[in-house]
Amino acid sequence: MNAPFMTHAMTQRTVRVGARTISFTEAGEGPVVLMPHGCGPGASGMSNYARNVGALACVHRVVVPDMPGYGKSTKGLDRGDPFGDLAASMLGMLDALRIERAHILGNSLGGACALRMAIERPAAVGRLVLMGPGGVDTTRGLPTPGLKRLLNY
Repeated sequence: MNAPFMTHAMTQRTVRVGARTISFTEAGEGPVVLMPHGCGPGASGMSNYARNVGALACVHRVVVPDMPGYGKSTKGLDRGDPFGDLAASMLGMLDALRIERAHILGNSLGGACALRMAIERPAAVGRLVLMGPGGVDTTRGLPTPGLKRLLNY
């Protein structure tokens, strides 16, 4: 691996968003890249993105959250509208960090969250990269029955 990728210190912090504590890792300086992660047993921000942070931190401020219900963040999610709940938490995190606009790179569930963030508050979202945001239908606020079962796993 190229040495410059290893020079950016990563810090772990938390921020309060409503009743939740959101844990996140950040590194680098520059335009903000928010990286909401996918779901599954043991999922967290760094379990999804650890190998990407160093390269991106060379030119960006990288913010990698543990989304609500995952990692070190507060457990629990609105099962009736999980994408809306996650998007509200991520937008609240940006507000708490005084980040007006971020590029968002979302994987799987994080891609669905990123898309909902762009729908809810377009001015807060710069470029949008969605990696496999399966189960998302932009004309519907609720997930499919199959995706609800996965979210409740």
